[in-house]
Amino acid sequence: MTDAKAELEHELGASIALVDQLDPTEADDLLGLFRIAMKDEAVALHHAVDETINGLPRLFRGPARKIVFPGGK
Repeated sequence: MTDAKAELEHELGASIALVDQLDPTEADDLLGLFRIAMKDEAVALHHAVDETINGLPRLFRGPARKIVFPGGK
């Protein structure tokens, strides 16, 4: 198994039979796309949470941020 295939299975958190059928270039491309999608999803999630918190009355925004982001943002 190539490094890209092993990394892809690690990122997916499971061994998937279809990954074995990919050639190294396809596995590398899919791994890159998966990582970009995960990063985009994280950015979108943080944006959505910020918008939701900003919709709260000002008095509740600080405590809500501390609850949602306990280690800071």
